[in-house]
Amino acid sequence: MAFNKLLQRQIKKAVGNTDGWSEKQLALLQIISESYDYNEKDRKMLERSMDLSSHEMIDLNNNLRKEADARLHNNEHKFKSLIENTFDAIAVINMQSEIAFISDSVKRVLGFETEDLVGKKVDLFLHPEDLLNISNQLGEVISNHSSSKMILIRIRKNDCSYAWCEGAVTNLTNDPAVGGFVLNFRDITERKEHEDAIEKSLSQLKKSNQELDKFVYSVSHDLRAPLLSMLGIVDITESSTSEEMTVQHMNMIRGSITRLDSFIAEILDYSRNARMELKRDPIDFRKILDETTSDLKHMREETKPVDVRIEVKEEDYFVSDKTRIEVILKNLISNSIRYANPNENSPYVNIRIKSDSQKADIEIEDNGIGINEEYHQKIFEMFYRVSENSTGSGLGLYIVKETVDRLYGTLSIQSKTGKGTTFNISIPNAGKRFYESPLLITNY
Repeated sequence: MAFNKLLQRQIKKAVGNTDGWSEKQLALLQIISESYDYNEKDRKMLERSMDLSSHEMIDLNNNLRKEADARLHNNEHKFKSLIENTFDAIAVINMQSEIAFISDSVKRVLGFETEDLVGKKVDLFLHPEDLLNISNQLGEVISNHSSSKMILIRIRKNDCSYAWCEGAVTNLTNDPAVGGFVLNFRDITERKEHEDAIEKSLSQLKKSNQELDKFVYSVSHDLRAPLLSMLGIVDITESSTSEEMTVQHMNMIRGSITRLDSFIAEILDYSRNARMELKRDPIDFRKILDETTSDLKHMREETKPVDVRIEVKEEDYFVSDKTRIEVILKNLISNSIRYANPNENSPYVNIRIKSDSQKADIEIEDNGIGINEEYHQKIFEMFYRVSENSTGSGLGLYIVKETVDRLYGTLSIQSKTGKGTTFNISIPNAGKRFYESPLLITNY
């Protein structure tokens, strides 16, 4: 009976030989021998498997290294392409103020090749007037690692001109991979020139507006003073004569003077509305209406008496620009009186105002001559007059619309020829909502 060689050596070493063993002992030994055979096969298979796994691991490791190298190369290529094709130039400035690295995109920004700049002192390429400024800004970045700061400087180009550049400088001196300040910048010369031109134009416009304000004030004063003197002469003449023709002529002169004075006042209103800052005043609508209707009393006496009815409901404290509110009400009420229907037995103007914490709703309704629907939008144009028979200057409603817009309000009209006109205005309460421009709190 043949046994596993390893088992034979172990039996021989332990008991010598198996002569004289019983059949049961030999049968048991045979089973053990077969077990040894199986173990030997498993060992050899394991060795072969381990040898194969080792080769596979080497191959796998090589493949992974190749894939990692390929990804690294691909990322480097992408990064390089990004750096080279961006509109920004990117530079690294070391602690000796030398250009340690600069991207190829500097060719598009400044016209230099990279080899023209690397190793050179950065100061050589900065505008002399900007050296102190950039030194101060870099000082802030140096004191704070990983910090960044936006900069605006002039950098010399290859043609010896200077380009306005904006960008950011970041302190990466503690990063061993960088070891310097990273500066990325772009040429904004064209934009800077446009901004400077706009700033210059705005400055000139501001100066012109100030001069125009002075001119308007001066002209209005110089014109209105003689007009008031003329009205005084008209009053004296009328009181000293009863001659019908003279009185008639004086009335005509008075009417012309009044219209001219109104026109000058409208020009002043337009000038103030266009240039004056918005104010925040407490608004007493009843008081404003009483003063306005009192000022317009002469108009009501010159024509058929017009019944002015006022209804005010103030539910909350209302704040707005008092001067502009007065301009709106005066223009609309005077229009309603001026264009009363001569065929109407009982001409009237209904003024309804309701104010609350959010807004003031103003309605001015009359039964005057009305306005044809086709003119509803045109009447708000400067110097537009519906017909040659219109006695106004064509500025009143234009000023109303501009003033309402300035107060961030809304304006609408409903009118029919021969039936009358209704204006509806809504103005936000500045006590609850602030305007976009700075406001002055007055009259408190």
